[in-house]
Amino acid sequence: MESPTSIPTSQSGFVAATESSANAEYKRSIAKMPAPLPSGTSFPASISAAELPPAGEGIVEEGIGRNKAWFTWLCAWEASYLDAYAAGDAKQSKLAASMIELWSRSDFYRDSVDDPSHGWVDNVIAPMKLDDPSGVKQDHESMCADYPTVPTK
Repeated sequence: MESPTSIPTSQSGFVAATESSANAEYKRSIAKMPAPLPSGTSFPASISAAELPPAGEGIVEEGIGRNKAWFTWLCAWEASYLDAYAAGDAKQSKLAASMIELWSRSDFYRDSVDDPSHGWVDNVIAPMKLDDPSGVKQDHESMCADYPTVPTK
C-alpha cells in the first residue's frame, strides 16, 4: 500500500485512517441503528487503533465506522438468537430472528454488503425461517469474533 505523505480528511469515498474520523462515523452510525442491541449488551465505546492502518500509512474506505456498527449489531442479534434457541426461549428467539431479518432489509445491507445473488439471505435467513439455526451459527462463527459487544454498564 502506498504511503502518501499527507492524507486528506476526505477524498472521493476515502477518509483519513485516523481513530477520530473512524470513531466519529462509528458513533453516528450507532445513533442511527433501527433498533437497540439485545438486552445486556452494548457497543464497544470506540474502534481501536489496532483495527486501522498505522497513522500515516494509508487510507481506508469511507464506511469503516458504519461497517463496524452494523456488523456488531448483527452479530449481537445472532448471538442472542443462538442463545435463545439453545435455551428453548421461543419469545427471545423470535425477537432476535426478527432483528436478523431486519438487517437483511436494511439500507446498509442493500447499499454496502456485496451479496448480489442474496446468498446470505438464502443461507442464513431461509433456514432460520424453517427453525434451523445452522445458517446463523455458521455465519456467527465465521465472522463475529471481529465484532464483539460489551456488557451493559
